[in-house]
Amino acid sequence: DFRAGFSTVPVTEFNHTRERPIKGLPAHVMLKCTGLKPPGVLSQVELMSGSGRSLRTIPVPLPSDLGQQGLWILPEFHTPPQSFFIKVTGNDETGFRFQRLSTVSYTNIVPDLPVVRMPDVVRGFYMQPAVIGCSVQSDIPYRLRFARSGIALGEEKLFQNSAAASWEIAHASGEDEGSYECIAQSSVGQGRAFTQLTVQEPPPALKPGANVTSSIGGVAVLSCQVEGSMRHNLTWHRAGRAVRARAGRVRLLADSSLQITGVQAEDAGAYHCVAT
Repeated sequence: DFRAGFSTVPVTEFNHTRERPIKGLPAHVMLKCTGLKPPGVLSQVELMSGSGRSLRTIPVPLPSDLGQQGLWILPEFHTPPQSFFIKVTGNDETGFRFQRLSTVSYTNIVPDLPVVRMPDVVRGFYMQPAVIGCSVQSDIPYRLRFARSGIALGEEKLFQNSAAASWEIAHASGEDEGSYECIAQSSVGQGRAFTQLTVQEPPPALKPGANVTSSIGGVAVLSCQVEGSMRHNLTWHRAGRAVRARAGRVRLLADSSLQITGVQAEDAGAYHCVAT
């Protein structure tokens, strides 16, 4: 028995094919055979009309693995405009000639416009990489490009079928904010989508301090260094609760360190610095 898979470009795996050919494009056909082992071979494929008339005969090349995996690839050809059946002819491993006819007929797919999708909003952080993604669904080849305010970004890229692409901004800033467009152009027509890029200040980055050891009655200073110049609120937490650091033995220093004077045994433990 056999199944036929179609593609517009050469493929090496059957799951990369589709069930029907594309109208107006050359067809690459892969046959997935079961019950045929070397030295059995497929010798030719014949395209048959619904009335049983032969439309075309195509010789089948011998695969490099001699058909061990059951995959046979036909040379590129154009499918007929009408629906057709596929008849395969060959010799089984004992030398007997066989023929098999597909149980279904195949008709050409009329391709649709490319379907382009982008998220509504892309959020980037100041001076950090921002990636604007775009996915395209298409049965036929298309050219993809990104644009901003009608001006093309980078070069067009050619894709053979559905794929994902992205435009990356290495160091995003306020000047990069705005509307971005992804455009896919095929022989059928054009599909496009838009997204809005916003650039925000990045969250604060913290440089952890070293563990602190103090004697009873001494002074302990827990450091917390916030990297960057963005405005932030800083709080210290212990055991899931905020540490009151305004007065008394525990207070917050100007450099955001937490100072504990008159250290007691119950002061020992883990402290967390949180910058928002």
